[in-house]
Amino acid sequence: MGIRTWIYVFTLGMQLAGALILIIQYLGKTGERIISEAFPGSGIANNDGYDNATIPVEQVHTCVKKVYANRIAFVYIALGYAFSVFGDKKENNEWTLFCFVILIAIILIICEMGIAKLFSAIFHNKDMLVSYEKLPSYVSGTMSKKDIDDLIEGIYKE
Repeated sequence: MGIRTWIYVFTLGMQLAGALILIIQYLGKTGERIISEAFPGSGIANNDGYDNATIPVEQVHTCVKKVYANRIAFVYIALGYAFSVFGDKKENNEWTLFCFVILIAIILIICEMGIAKLFSAIFHNKDMLVSYEKLPSYVSGTMSKKDIDDLIEGIYKE
């Protein structure tokens, strides 16, 4: 193999490694990702009546869709780089190929959106309860019913 081939292989290897690093970093810990998406820099978490914050199912769905969309996007990037080695446009018309690329991209995006929505509906179909201890320090909590009852009881005891 010549130097140009090695440069080509090296650049594809770098692109694939970058995509795989993103995939590895974004896998797992869906609960933590939901919390960081639900409370990106500040916020007030509703209380479930005990010692847990409640993230409404609608907000969970929004966060989960984003998490799965990013994971699928990273997989698309990695597979695209890996399979590019087998590609060759030969003497095909560039505009025809361009149209097919756009069409395939649209189909893949629609598939990704459907998969993210499906995973969100199947695996995350209720409000998420999170212990206040697991929330970032910048998230404030509301008082629980028990806390309010204790406060009122303390006032009227005096």
